[in-house]
Amino acid sequence: DIESQHAEQNTVTLKAVIARFALTAVLGIATVATYIYSLSSSASILVAVVAGFGFMLTAMVGIDWWLHHRRYKALKRATLHPQRLIEGTLFASRGGSMLSLLTLAFGVFITFVVGLNRRSFDNGAELAGATGGYDLWCESTVTMQHDPSTEAGRKELGIEAQWDGEALAMKRYGADDASCMNLNKISLPTVLGVDFEALAQTTFEVGDNLFDENRRTLFHTMREPLGEGIYPAMVDATVLMWSLGKKLGDTLQYKTHDGRDLRIVPVATLSGSVFHGNILIDQNLFDEAWPETNGCNVFLVRSDNADEMKQYLQQSLYEYGMRITPTPERLEMINEVTDTYLSIFMSLGSIGLLLGLLSFAIVVRKNLTRSLADIRYYMLLGFAPKRIASILYRENIFIPRVAIITGVVGAIVGIGRGWSAVGIWIWIGGVAVVAAMVVLANLFVRYQIEEILSSQTNNYKP
Repeated sequence: DIESQHAEQNTVTLKAVIARFALTAVLGIATVATYIYSLSSSASILVAVVAGFGFMLTAMVGIDWWLHHRRYKALKRATLHPQRLIEGTLFASRGGSMLSLLTLAFGVFITFVVGLNRRSFDNGAELAGATGGYDLWCESTVTMQHDPSTEAGRKELGIEAQWDGEALAMKRYGADDASCMNLNKISLPTVLGVDFEALAQTTFEVGDNLFDENRRTLFHTMREPLGEGIYPAMVDATVLMWSLGKKLGDTLQYKTHDGRDLRIVPVATLSGSVFHGNILIDQNLFDEAWPETNGCNVFLVRSDNADEMKQYLQQSLYEYGMRITPTPERLEMINEVTDTYLSIFMSLGSIGLLLGLLSFAIVVRKNLTRSLADIRYYMLLGFAPKRIASILYRENIFIPRVAIITGVVGAIVGIGRGWSAVGIWIWIGGVAVVAAMVVLANLFVRYQIEEILSSQTNNYKP
């Protein structure tokens, strides 16, 4: 009967191993597929976060599979080996341990995925896809009748003497502010007329487009109307999705100055650029749509001496009500609302992390208390205190180490293709936090083991 019970236990354990292996494989395949899709330009950051959660869930099920697998191996071949003892203890306490692992891993994940999704605006080279390589965003209240991007225009404006750089000038049809700072529902965003031939030479990062064309061909195609009174446009991806609630190919209905209907169709997106809140069409199409709009209200400046240029332009063009903002500063302002939400989630993640650390401390104390009988058996078998301490350490350090690794890797998966936008100091800070968490976990476990071994050694009488 003992043999039959043993065989039945083996069968039950084997079925559990197979079921958990199959579930791990399914979750793993789904997570990999989701992550691959999150790397495409058409996927939002939410897809990457789902992939991160999927990775963590896969890891949890995978760990449970590993514990059952090792248990099955132990049942087939019973040996008194420290590794077998450790695995047996982990399997016996897997309920509380897995709950602690889950809580701590999710706390680490939320904290890190929010922190890594914060954009850094200090490195100009990393922001080239959002700034186009330009240093200053210049916007005037009064329309300038001369083009600052041409030598003749700068001469007329009186800024030729100390000019040091190049400019990209734009005409503006004023409508609604479609930036994230305006929480109202927007139907018609402000339109900027830009020279798309010049825009193609910049480093602005282009996202999706309806024509499935490369960068140069796309800008050339967008210089032509789609039909009579129908003009192709480019818009920031976040503005299109959240502010306008539309997708590529949808139509925006405008009016010309003489009351004619005008349709603008977003056919391509930009990725988090300084044009946030505006919609872009080619300057020639803009002149065709609104011929009465003359002059320039917005222009970008690229200069090796951006600070001096900013001061010079402010002094020289003050009568136009000129507002000049460094492009990294403008991006930071644009992301202010996003950062506010991230700060809220960071606070919630910190609470989850604290709960995870608390559950970890409780589980370690509970496991060590439950191991008192085991410690006495080890002493009776002649195990040295150092060896007992090593076994207890490996049993209890497993949960925090796996939780930290799972949470951090899940967070890296959860930022998708945005990892390149994470500043170097954020990475360094993240590594420092992980190292501190590992060191503190090690110190806590070792302290608890030394305390309980000391009490048992003093009470032990062979």
